[in-house]
Amino acid sequence: MRPRSLTLFILAAVCTASSAFAQSGIAPFVDCVTYDQSTNQLTAFFGYVSANSSSVTLPAGPDNFFSPPPSFQGQPTTFLPGTFHRVFSVTVSLSSEPSLTWNVLGQQATATNDSSMYCNSCVCPAGPVGPAGPAGAEGPEGTAGPQGPTGPMGPQGPPGAQGPAGSTGATGAQGVAGATGAIGPQGPQGVTGAAGAAGPAGPPGPQGATGSQGAKGDAGPAGLPGARGPQGLQGPPGPQGPPGSPAVLNNSATLQETNSIPFSGHGLTLVGTMTTTMHLDHDSTVILMGNANVITDGSAFLYLEIDGKQAGPPFYTSTTNEWTNLPLLATEKLSAGDHEIELDVDPAGSHVRIGSRILMVLGF
Repeated sequence: MRPRSLTLFILAAVCTASSAFAQSGIAPFVDCVTYDQSTNQLTAFFGYVSANSSSVTLPAGPDNFFSPPPSFQGQPTTFLPGTFHRVFSVTVSLSSEPSLTWNVLGQQATATNDSSMYCNSCVCPAGPVGPAGPAGAEGPEGTAGPQGPTGPMGPQGPPGAQGPAGSTGATGAQGVAGATGAIGPQGPQGVTGAAGAAGPAGPPGPQGATGSQGAKGDAGPAGLPGARGPQGLQGPPGPQGPPGSPAVLNNSATLQETNSIPFSGHGLTLVGTMTTTMHLDHDSTVILMGNANVITDGSAFLYLEIDGKQAGPPFYTSTTNEWTNLPLLATEKLSAGDHEIELDVDPAGSHVRIGSRILMVLGF
């Protein structure tokens, strides 16, 4: 039988929290405590009463916690209707904490080393276990009792050791070049020529001469660039080798680099070692095509140059703070002989970084 003083204490705690209990329908309480003098530890047994008609879920947190920490000490998070004693217990060292409080929706149940709250009248270590008596005859099997409430969740186990690092993934495939932009709109019609002189009145005179053809209209603006293909995953950069001497190739050349180089300021600068000498054995039309990965905090211009002169239009991007794959394309008519070909950049006052790039040159 529970001591009368403990029963009065529980009733007093429930009455004190009556206002908050009326709002939430749940009140925690301390059933009793045990004290071990040899270890100076207090074990508190907690229960609760719920006046709700169905179960209420209160996860461990600001509405269901212990103080002092840790805030989760095995308390229930599902509260069934009714009164439940000794739902769980918590052991605390009185050397570090004089009391332990369970807070539920603003209501508190505090356990201390109060002799009136002891589960029994003895404040001493447990005696030795006596010898087991003979087993009695097995009684008939009773009917199954109702299912008890769900026990509290156990504490979280320690984290496992970190697994070994995975191997580096393969270099992603290069994105496809964007589609060619649409053809610009037709230029305005030329001015109509002057009408011929009118013949004399009377019979119709001969038809006047056709006016001269109007001047050619201005060319329409260039179509928008095609959509940029998805960029492949960038592989880890390899170490940069020493610069080689320019190669002399017949009718074709390929330049390719994968290292990342920063640029800033104004004016044209050679991109890495993207330069070569190509030999044409006859007058040819030369196609230059490729792409370069570019990132900038403002804008950037790339130029293809042949023998120190710009070939094709400048290639421009103003997409900031993300890698852009900039396509390169130009055609030029060149005479037979040796020609210097290079890829230059103008940061235009921005900070620019150029990553992997490739340029193929073909004469035919």
